[in-house]
Amino acid sequence: MCNITRRRGLLALALVASGLAGACTPALNWREMPAADGVVIVAFPARPQTETRTLPVAGSSAPFTLTTAQVDGAIFAVGHIVLPAAIDAADRDRYRAALEDGLARNLQATERTRRDVQIRAAGHGTRPPVPAHELEFSGSPNGEPAWLLARVVLVGDRLIEVAALGPRRALSEETARTFIDSVRMQ
Repeated sequence: MCNITRRRGLLALALVASGLAGACTPALNWREMPAADGVVIVAFPARPQTETRTLPVAGSSAPFTLTTAQVDGAIFAVGHIVLPAAIDAADRDRYRAALEDGLARNLQATERTRRDVQIRAAGHGTRPPVPAHELEFSGSPNGEPAWLLARVVLVGDRLIEVAALGPRRALSEETARTFIDSVRMQ
């Protein structure tokens, strides 16, 4: 009888502990899915929505498709541009630089960090990683401190950005890093 009482007590304690842990967990519901017309796979923290608009970039305009999910004031996004067919390496770099500068300008970035990184292939393939730029910007676009962690990669005819941004109070480094690190090439 003592064992039954002790088990019930342990069960009740476990239920209370799991309820408290659930109450402290942010509203993140990670789901891995394709983005950028299936060129990448990324884990979004909520159900994303996709829209396409025209974006002025590098002296011209191009359709820009953006897939975003929002959680507690933070935005998690994968955007991409299909580059013109007859584009040389210098123009590809101009498009990339314009996209990166646009991200910094939108955040009114006062601090900028840029690193070279690599994005791995999905699954267990033998394809080599793809070079990319990782960006970290801090600014105060609406008078509130905000930041962005992003990766920008050129793959074939696609210029792809994967970005987590939001107010410092709403976007932890761990959550932003989880999103950015989840990106894989298809």
